[in-house]
Amino acid sequence: MADQKATDLIEEFGQLKQRRLPYDIVNTEIQQNVIPRRTGFDVAHPGRGERHDSQIYDGSALGALTLMAQGFQGYQLSPSYRWAKVKSTFEPLMKMRDVRLWLSKVGDVLFSLLGRSNFYREMHEYIMDAGSFGTATLFISEDTKNARVWFQTRHPREIYIAEDENEVVNVVFRHTEMTFKQMMEAFGEDTLHKDIKNGYDDNPYDTTMLLHTVKPNEHFNPDKEDSKSMKYESTYIDIVNEMIIRESGFNENPYAVWRFYKNSDEEYGRSPAWDALGDIKAIHQYSRTNTPTAQLLANPPMDISAGRRGLIIYKPGARNYREMDDEKIDLMPVAPQYHVGIDRENQVREAIERAFYVPFFLMMANAEKQMTATEIMRRDEEKAVILGPMITGLNHDTLNPMFDRLFDIAYRAG
Repeated sequence: MADQKATDLIEEFGQLKQRRLPYDIVNTEIQQNVIPRRTGFDVAHPGRGERHDSQIYDGSALGALTLMAQGFQGYQLSPSYRWAKVKSTFEPLMKMRDVRLWLSKVGDVLFSLLGRSNFYREMHEYIMDAGSFGTATLFISEDTKNARVWFQTRHPREIYIAEDENEVVNVVFRHTEMTFKQMMEAFGEDTLHKDIKNGYDDNPYDTTMLLHTVKPNEHFNPDKEDSKSMKYESTYIDIVNEMIIRESGFNENPYAVWRFYKNSDEEYGRSPAWDALGDIKAIHQYSRTNTPTAQLLANPPMDISAGRRGLIIYKPGARNYREMDDEKIDLMPVAPQYHVGIDRENQVREAIERAFYVPFFLMMANAEKQMTATEIMRRDEEKAVILGPMITGLNHDTLNPMFDRLFDIAYRAG
């Protein structure tokens, strides 16, 4: 018998799916034309190990996206230096030495947690998702067995969101696939439906669908410490059997959802790939059209007399002898305007690279290693101007709530 709460949450999940549907159409185009390995918006069960690049004829968009992700992480979130400081927003407190020392120690603890985790590995994929689909989701979990925090960049196809009145994401539904083995390890045998336990006995690597919901807790009570009185309620649902597997709570939203660009009337984000999608689709067509033209120029058709059929040696340095003038070999005219197509490709390629900030990151990478203090300040100012929207959105949607969650995890752990 289905749980009523499970049924209600599954119904809410259906409503969120309908709201995301228009974005899925565009996200499918982005996946097919920009980042084919992030498949799944157009199929229920994407095949593992399959190729999905049948529409890719030019790698400029993926190359630009990758360079942007590498550049942004390298200049803003590098593990080689401390890229954030813990401060009080109340300035008079920052004038007190003891406060500054305590905040410095807090910063040491937080960055120690990041250093022991997989944060820097996951951030590359996180930026790739944001730069392509416009919405990236980071799940921040507490790994109590190994005394660490752990990060997971969830596939955009799994995530369904809603906002509060301040446009802050406070509802996250994650629809994901798990093996029976993972279900048994994560939740234990006693909480699972008999079909899953039987499936585990038959083949532990068969899969089933799971729904994880995180939303504001209507019964939130800060005076209580039990999991069901926390600020956010968390529910894991066996969606096939409409059965609740686990109910708990979080003091902070464990999902950090970054919208790269955001319209005020939309929950989901947009991105450089959204803005450049017309050019990206065009360059695939240009490259597809110019490929046969280039082949014609490199290996043109030949006009050969019928009497010499099978006698022509066509390889570098070959000698072909003839007795009659009418037995000569002529190249057939193809007269393609290949250079026109290449010029057009290059123009579109440059537009795509500008959309992904490639010229800026290349400029930063090619800058002289030895810079004066004035030059360093100028570079920082350039980063603030060019990357301002990205940095602001990342701070608001990801880094600030992430550090809040890390602080609370560390504080609770003592």
